[in-house]
Amino acid sequence: MDGKAGSPTLNAVVARNASFNFGAKGFSMLSRLMMPPIILSYVTLEEYGIWAACFILIGYLGMSTFGVSSVYVTYIAQYHAKQEFAKINNLLSTGLTVVLVVTFSLITLLWFWLPTIIEAFHISVPLHQTATTLIFGTALVFAVDLSFGAFGFVLQGLQRFGQQTLIWFVSFCLETILIVSLLFADLGIYALLWALVARYVFSTLAYMVVCYRTIPTLSLKWRYINWESFRLFYRYGTVLQLSGLVATFLFSIEKLLAGVFIGVKATGLFEIGQKFPIMGALLPSSMNAVFQPAVARLSSLNEKAEVRKLYLRGSRYLHITTGLIMGFLAAFASPILFGWLGSQTEDYRLAPMILAWFTLPFQLNALTGPGTAVHRGVGSIREIMYPVVQFVFIGITVGLGFLLIGKSILVITVAVAISMVVSALVYIGYTNHILDIHWGRYLLQVLMPGLFPYGIALAMASIMETFWGWNLLDRWAVVISLGGLGLIYVILSTMVVYLVFLDQEERVFLKEKLFMGLGLIGGILGLRKVLPLRHQVVSSEKVL
Repeated sequence: MDGKAGSPTLNAVVARNASFNFGAKGFSMLSRLMMPPIILSYVTLEEYGIWAACFILIGYLGMSTFGVSSVYVTYIAQYHAKQEFAKINNLLSTGLTVVLVVTFSLITLLWFWLPTIIEAFHISVPLHQTATTLIFGTALVFAVDLSFGAFGFVLQGLQRFGQQTLIWFVSFCLETILIVSLLFADLGIYALLWALVARYVFSTLAYMVVCYRTIPTLSLKWRYINWESFRLFYRYGTVLQLSGLVATFLFSIEKLLAGVFIGVKATGLFEIGQKFPIMGALLPSSMNAVFQPAVARLSSLNEKAEVRKLYLRGSRYLHITTGLIMGFLAAFASPILFGWLGSQTEDYRLAPMILAWFTLPFQLNALTGPGTAVHRGVGSIREIMYPVVQFVFIGITVGLGFLLIGKSILVITVAVAISMVVSALVYIGYTNHILDIHWGRYLLQVLMPGLFPYGIALAMASIMETFWGWNLLDRWAVVISLGGLGLIYVILSTMVVYLVFLDQEERVFLKEKLFMGLGLIGGILGLRKVLPLRHQVVSSEKVL
């Protein structure tokens, strides 16, 4: 592959990788949104809260190897660019050994701490055995995946995102089908655990097969373990490790605080309320994964100007896309959750408030991704600033909230949301300073295009409440109404983006994608003469 920065080949790889990730994550987002109502019809809110707590805990286990995964992606991209395949073998053999030792040491410690953890989450006594099985079972699954899932990071480093994403997508579909099937078979909450096992067994084996086919000389041997590779994990990886541990703690801090100070039901409530904002950020954030190996490659070729260009373009498109999703979620939080769950009982009363408050925080959290990709791609440890600043702000705001107002879901929500917004802006400003990008330029090119959809959505919601209202509608009428309003919102927002915020080259790019979509529909419907594909466009590779 031509390594020259800005070359059509490199741009095509980045564009294709982003498209693969975007499409797969979009499908998974829709599927994941359909699952909670199905699951909650078979399990209680407390059992669902235990499952959510499992992922808080295994998140920390996953972050025990966070630095390792970043080392894989960054240095395999560099080694592959220079055709240094022996170093790839050394890196992978050393990394697997390090992760196996660390993860299974932590698994042993987890076993002895389980009774204390269960008590800390105020889980009722009849569910203690269920909690033990779920927590330890998920931890074992992730220990294996974190070790041998390294082959997935190898594919990312090689920029084989198409293959890596396809495997992830198939394994995700397998898990979803098994969850529904096993729930129907009356396995209860354990259906989720068995489906998780099947997913990671399949994906791990598939990653290994593709890696060995992609690099025929790939080999794992004890003699490949060396000090040079270990030093990369120890020096660069350890700092990223610390950053990842703090980031994981902060990502689930509101659930953790809710579980410890209020109860496991509150943890489940945050899981429900944050589902849409997390999913809304997940789809655009899938673009971040393709930036790190691209930046690593550009950095190894000393193409600093191209790194800056990639950062600005990536941030702009990510923020616009995320803003289109989050604006609608914030304005229509209450009807969205009613249409999704079909319930307005007291248990779910605060969920719309949680949803609305966390839209902007998760949007700005996603916007920090391109900056983090730049720091990692050049082998820098600057990203640690973000979780440290966020940790300080959350400690101050939550502490003051508890002291002045009291321990409640509202206090936790507002305090954590405000802290996420402020810390993200501080980190983005720091990254812009490193890249010599002025705030005025960033505000006009990135921030403003991604924030205006909130105004359109809030105006539509206000009109809806004034002239119609949701109170008289049943669940399916709400779903249909949201669909119609969502379509109008997307059309209006896209028109504003096109007319106000896009430059000429970007408008041509958007037209190209629109004609491609219409051409595909026309082909399916046999209307190619009505929907021709003949139009003059600038290659999407240039725009990216």
